[in-house]
Amino acid sequence: MSGESINLAQIAGPIKPFSNKKYLGILFNWTLYGVLVMQVYIYYAAFQKDQTTVKTLVYGLFLLDSLQSILLARDGFITFASGFGNVEGLDEAHLEWFSIPFTTAIVSCIVQCFFATRIYILSEKSYWIPGAVVMTSLVQGIAAILSGVKDLKLHLYSLLQTQAVVEITVWHVATAVCDILIAGSMSYYLYKRDTGVKRTHEVVTRLIRLTIETGTATATIATLDLILFLGAPGKIYFITPSFIAAKLYVNTVVVIFNNRAQIVTNRMSTVTTADPSTQSQNGRARTVNKLSDRIQLTTRSKHNSNSYPPGVEIQKSVSVWNDDDMHVKRVGESLTA
Repeated sequence: MSGESINLAQIAGPIKPFSNKKYLGILFNWTLYGVLVMQVYIYYAAFQKDQTTVKTLVYGLFLLDSLQSILLARDGFITFASGFGNVEGLDEAHLEWFSIPFTTAIVSCIVQCFFATRIYILSEKSYWIPGAVVMTSLVQGIAAILSGVKDLKLHLYSLLQTQAVVEITVWHVATAVCDILIAGSMSYYLYKRDTGVKRTHEVVTRLIRLTIETGTATATIATLDLILFLGAPGKIYFITPSFIAAKLYVNTVVVIFNNRAQIVTNRMSTVTTADPSTQSQNGRARTVNKLSDRIQLTTRSKHNSNSYPPGVEIQKSVSVWNDDDMHVKRVGESLTA
């Protein structure tokens, strides 16, 4: 081998402009998928008695999002593992023509139409704003699907910025408008429902804040994606935020459902002893140690030891807010091991 140094960057070509954007998109997608799995588990544990339509919505969206993450992992493996060294393959879309625009279109339309029904109820069955939300949602969904079809034909990310400008621009503009309309109208109608009663005011304020935060997040991603698409031609920066859009929508819905519950878990570990020196004279338990997470170690009197066997007692209290009738239900359950 000669003593001349080999510049791999010159041989491989400009890899970074294509590889890092796709890698970060897949990484962020799976990070948000982990958050979603935890949110769905909380929903499963706290709301097993929800209506079938609500559970179908949550679990259906979860399955769609799971499919997207699996397909992205598959494409990432082809790009960075089995296709390692193929520089031209870094610009190829593979199955991402389906996993990004198609999946995002389906998920976003379902979520936005769900919010349209909520606005319809809150507005006392007014059709104007819910109708505008549905129409805008359909526009962005159709534009997203057309973008996916164009991506399937072109098969290269770099060509999208010159040959799919109209479809992608309409997609993201309509998405941002729809999400802002949802956040604004939901906040307005929730504010009108505020009775001034302390508990109701706290619930309404919390919902308004959550609605604005989630609506702003999805609208911001759509706007950022459009800016990167139009403002950085040939750089494909836009694919990174597009990889996480569907995850934000599904997390938004599940977080709003989970916001109805506040779960508090108390764990108490108890021990008994026959040593009279450790027993209290009046038969009450003596606190030995108390931790910040409310774990208490106690000793009980001899005559109470049969009623309270040694073990770990776990108490779980779930406060559920029903947004249909503005009531708070309290459910408690106790397990003893």
